[in-house]
Amino acid sequence: MDLDGTTLLEGPRGRRMVLEYVIACEDRHGRDNQGTAHSLWGMVRQAAEYLVPVPEARRYAFRSSAAPDSPSRIYEDPGSPPDPDSRITPEQVAEQILRTTLLPPDPDLLLAALTTSVESAVYWQHPVGQDVLAGTAPVHGALKNTAALIAESPHTRWWSSPADLADQWFVYWGKRSERTPSTQRRGLSDCDILEKLTTWRIEQKSTEEKYRRSATKAPLSGSGGAWWTTPPAPALPSTRTFPGTEMPVGVPLQEDRFGSTAHAFPYAPPPNPRIYEVNEPEDWVRLCDEFPLDQTYTLRREWFKVTGRDGRWTVPDWSAVAEKWDAVHLTVAGYLRTATRAVPVGAPPDGTQYPEPAETMMAGWSPDETYWFREHEAGPFTSGTRRWTDSGSGELTPVVGE
Repeated sequence: MDLDGTTLLEGPRGRRMVLEYVIACEDRHGRDNQGTAHSLWGMVRQAAEYLVPVPEARRYAFRSSAAPDSPSRIYEDPGSPPDPDSRITPEQVAEQILRTTLLPPDPDLLLAALTTSVESAVYWQHPVGQDVLAGTAPVHGALKNTAALIAESPHTRWWSSPADLADQWFVYWGKRSERTPSTQRRGLSDCDILEKLTTWRIEQKSTEEKYRRSATKAPLSGSGGAWWTTPPAPALPSTRTFPGTEMPVGVPLQEDRFGSTAHAFPYAPPPNPRIYEVNEPEDWVRLCDEFPLDQTYTLRREWFKVTGRDGRWTVPDWSAVAEKWDAVHLTVAGYLRTATRAVPVGAPPDGTQYPEPAETMMAGWSPDETYWFREHEAGPFTSGTRRWTDSGSGELTPVVGE
């Protein structure tokens, strides 16, 4: 299904991206001269304070005063509860959204909105206030016109397109002094990769059984397990160049990244690859239905915080997926519609052992990522390395002359 204004708002990441787009438009116009408290950005921040489920989930987005057009950055504020006298309601935020003059989408506005949405994604704690706010009925309704404007823009047509095999980059975040990323794929054949994925599946089942044996009735008791559903190493992700920029998508748009410098390497895919495309939630569900791996107890504690659901969880068995497909590509549209969202899967693979229904969630992926289960003779570590560094202000600066 092609992206439209309605489908763009059906997932938490999509709703947050649309909200951040309106804020980015306000930034470009210049905030209300009365101060940030009277701007949409300030109202969103205040309204979000009342919508966080627990204080430790309170997270704010802010922009450096020196670079007002730079993408938002996230920081934790475990401080005292908000002042009731300063309460801003979702209805007031919705009214301010409708008063904001929208600008035609361009790469800079879209990248700013996408960056904040991606960096705000969490799968190990309760939803952040801004995500909850974007899902309330008043704000959701006020975002419909913006969502339609974004979905109809020629600058977002590539959001639903297949992997661009002529333009793929492997991005590794690490220290600036590093010259090469991990070499975990060097010298591995396709058979080696499949063998390691099989070992991963055995380990996942063993871990699941360990958590099952120690489970109690309270989903938040005990220690936390995994929260991500990305293919494990040695599968590697690559992305295309973000249109209108010189950066691979994986440089600015990467969930839960570590390190201050992005090292980007051109990646040559294997010839004629069989790529499974995830462009909507149903595509992800089909992977879980055809290649199910039960991870109910492994994921139970962390995903209960995110979704409030305590039940069966199913994820793709990547070792089985890799036997049929050479790679899995997640479109930008697929990410915005699917990530951070619990969706039902089909009938349990064993109706007697698992009679209750299951759900799944895409977690830890980033937009436009293609995870590769096959190796190419050239590998991902070819010449042409490029680097960008983040000084902490939110602005990515190319590293030159090294």
